[in-house]
Amino acid sequence: MNDTKQANQQTRDAEAKLLRELRIVRRRQRREPSDPAKSLTRGQRIADMVAATMGSWRFIIIQTTILFIWIGLNVLGLIQHWDPYPFILLNLALSFQAAYAAPFIMMSQNRQQDIDRLHAANDYKINVKAELEIELLHEKIELLHTKLDALREKEVLALTNAVQQLGGGGAQAGLRLELFVNDIARSRDFYQSALGFTASGAASGGYVAMTRGGITLSLNDRAQLPADHPVQAMSGERLGRGVEIVLEVDDVEADFARAQSLQPGCELTSQPWGLRDFRVIDPDGYYVRVTGRRT
Repeated sequence: MNDTKQANQQTRDAEAKLLRELRIVRRRQRREPSDPAKSLTRGQRIADMVAATMGSWRFIIIQTTILFIWIGLNVLGLIQHWDPYPFILLNLALSFQAAYAAPFIMMSQNRQQDIDRLHAANDYKINVKAELEIELLHEKIELLHTKLDALREKEVLALTNAVQQLGGGGAQAGLRLELFVNDIARSRDFYQSALGFTASGAASGGYVAMTRGGITLSLNDRAQLPADHPVQAMSGERLGRGVEIVLEVDDVEADFARAQSLQPGCELTSQPWGLRDFRVIDPDGYYVRVTGRRT
């Protein structure tokens, strides 16, 4: 791992060094643009001039015209024949021309190849510089995104804390369950023995509070409720009808063993959603389901 990191760091350092060198070369080229014509020697200028002249339509037309006149004068016999057929002098002149024109043209072509090679090298350097610049730009953008994400997380956290403080000074709401029972002592003994609750004090004034972990359960004397109270059950109706009290525990088997001693009919069941639970009914008819926690 360290070797890989060291190799990556060496690669980045080499790329950064190459990029600096290419930037320096590019700035120098902008400040001092090179003129290829100024660096030519006299021989190179002559070679370019000969190649440009002989590679033009003007040269072809002039040379064709001269050849027709030469051949016509020596064939028609209007004047003294200085080069009769088969035109040996003309062939000699054309041979001299070809012998000297070929080296001039080759010199011009070689120089043009050198220029093309230099342009290709410059194009390669420009491409490498552009690639390194793009990679550097991507790294900067990625770093910027990382900083923006971190800043966004901080802002969300600060906003959450501010909302919590505005909503009540950061205090959390609690839930307390109150049951209205016929016999507080009997219900207290049931919840202590069967479900592991602990009474925080003796029953007084028709009320007793019981706790287990973070759960608070209050038992109230039903006899103290007015006849028209909303939670007052009708005559002969089971208390807590339509309500299921769910108690989540860490060790459902231990709670089941404790509850089975009081209600032998309860069963520990495996549910399709992957949890095991059992159900008991307290002395007043409240329906309680004890289930394990999701891991």
